[in-house]
Amino acid sequence: MKNRLLSLSFVLFTAAGVCSVENVSAQDKEIAEEAEFAFGLNDWMTAAKNYSQLVANDPNNPLYHSNLGYCYLQSGKKEQALTELRKAQSLYEKNKTKLPAQTNEYYLGSALRQSEKIDEALSVLNTLKPQVSNKELSERIDREIKSCNLAKELSANPKDITVLNLGKFVNSVSNDHTPLVAPDGKTLYFTSRQRVEGHSVMDDGNYDENIYSSQLKPETGTWDAPVLIEGSLSNQYNTSVVCISNDGEELYLYNDDKNGTILVSKKNGNTWGEPVALNSFINTDYRETGASISKDGNKLYFASNRPGGVGGLDLYVSERTKGGDWGPAVHLGKTLNTELDEEGPFIAPDGTLYFSSKGHNGLGGYDIFKSTLTGFKWSEPENLGTPINTSSDEVYVFLDKSGKYYFASNRRNGSGGADLYVAGSKKLMETAVSAYRGTVTICDKEKYPQSLVRVRDNSTAEEFEVKPEEGTGSFEIKTYKGHNYSVSFELDGDIIEDDMFDVSLNAQAVTNYKTVKLDPGVDCPVVAVTEPEPKNLDDATGKADEVIITLKDVRFEFAKAEINSSKTLDELAAYLNDNPKAKVKIIGFCDAMGTAAFNKKLSMDRAKAAKKYLVSKKKVKASQLEVDGYGEENPITYNKVNGEINEDSKQYNRRLEFEVVKQGEKKLIVLPLAVPVNYANPNYKSTGYKKSGRNVETQI
Repeated sequence: MKNRLLSLSFVLFTAAGVCSVENVSAQDKEIAEEAEFAFGLNDWMTAAKNYSQLVANDPNNPLYHSNLGYCYLQSGKKEQALTELRKAQSLYEKNKTKLPAQTNEYYLGSALRQSEKIDEALSVLNTLKPQVSNKELSERIDREIKSCNLAKELSANPKDITVLNLGKFVNSVSNDHTPLVAPDGKTLYFTSRQRVEGHSVMDDGNYDENIYSSQLKPETGTWDAPVLIEGSLSNQYNTSVVCISNDGEELYLYNDDKNGTILVSKKNGNTWGEPVALNSFINTDYRETGASISKDGNKLYFASNRPGGVGGLDLYVSERTKGGDWGPAVHLGKTLNTELDEEGPFIAPDGTLYFSSKGHNGLGGYDIFKSTLTGFKWSEPENLGTPINTSSDEVYVFLDKSGKYYFASNRRNGSGGADLYVAGSKKLMETAVSAYRGTVTICDKEKYPQSLVRVRDNSTAEEFEVKPEEGTGSFEIKTYKGHNYSVSFELDGDIIEDDMFDVSLNAQAVTNYKTVKLDPGVDCPVVAVTEPEPKNLDDATGKADEVIITLKDVRFEFAKAEINSSKTLDELAAYLNDNPKAKVKIIGFCDAMGTAAFNKKLSMDRAKAAKKYLVSKKKVKASQLEVDGYGEENPITYNKVNGEINEDSKQYNRRLEFEVVKQGEKKLIVLPLAVPVNYANPNYKSTGYKKSGRNVETQI
């Protein structure tokens, strides 16, 4: 099954051969076979999970580290990819092996380039180049070096363009791509692989592609939460929207039937009709994808890997016949097409052709280019430059009537996978500042807490902190109109409340935001929490023979596993260091967004991050810790409230829990995370929960 968002890299030498490594145990051979099978399906999450197990079992095997690094790179986890690829390179150098080491070093250079560490990437690639005799690998290295040099050149002279992420109300943790704006400017269509109840998980471990729409909110000028388009456009295939007609009455679609097929659906009132495949001039037994209709409706531009092209996916055009159907497809020639892939054509009203390419001179991966037609000749493609293009991948560009570019990119600091972005001239895009003013309060007026407001501009990925005024609790957040923000309110390091909002384009210079109560009490929202039992004192020493830890600051940002500091983990570290015979299992959890397989992996990453924090920063013995990931299982709060996904509630499920495996000299008591009563899941088990052996999708 082939989803529309292509694998954004290539495999020069496959992972095959892991099973032939000498002295492999029967168990490791079975794990390796599962890893290679998943690798072949581009199921990077499953492959990474298996390679992680192989690395744990045999940490000195460079091939395991290299393949794990490649899986991380394909999954967008670039920092983790760098860690594994560097480890593999160190082991290869120690073993003095040649070709696998050179292949790994090439991937290391590519990962550095994709992580925008351009100078370091050039150092690796330029050192590697003279050592390589393999022709294909040498050509790949040349292309990477060329991309790095162009990245330096374009980054030094960025275009007068502002790029904004469409924000977390629109983008999901999965791949979101192919944005289209209806002619009236009021509806955004796009494709997403986010989780859909009742839909299938595909061979690559992700949900199938489905089409969503989002309405423009007139009061804010931003896009509303997207809605799945069900009915005729929702089926068992990967189905993606690729083009909308100029009158808004036709949607052109891609699905993965017969390797890849282009279809059209006609609007019928407020619904879309059954999609019909275009004729055999357009669709062949090969892969057809990415379509765009000219302003007059008489030309269809699309991509295909049919025979007779230059290589990979090439761009073609077909003209309508007098009968209204599409005529023979014509290859657009070698000026536009290269031996690699050209994808996502968009023909603008002025006749300019925009498309993405791996083969033209770019910053790496897919870049967006444009070309104009004079007579019968296309101009040399022009790279749109930075900041639209980056060292990551930019695909499926669309221009709305105002001149804004909508496109998809898997660049750093997104919501996860590929995200939707909008770009335009600074004059067109930049908006005025609106100051959001609020107050934090506490119930105990005799003391003032060490509170902090953490802010993330999801449109630009900028993060900053605001400290409420001592004594009054007042704070002010500098926001930009039309941007999307995430805010968390902290008390003594604990996250008390989260929020996310769009700033209206019509916002006043000063907006009264909200008052946040930071501590539970008589006048504060009731919180479900178990009170600790009275401590028993050792008569001989006068010290407590129990240590009570209440789970507090052990929650995570959406789709993240990073831990910078945690008082709860510090308390656990103090206990374990004082009780060397004690042993604790750290369990990671997720909310229900994303696939069950993804969440199982993410929950394990969270547990591992906690172990790493305790071992590396707090000097806890690794033998005192076990880790596990329960994914979406055993939610402590509802993910949905009144049938709708509720961020205020589901945030509590992004957490850690501790299970005492073996008590130390002092008894450890772990109390559960405090959650609001109105969100609490009555079926949650704080102890005695048994993990399922499969990927569980919670239904609440």
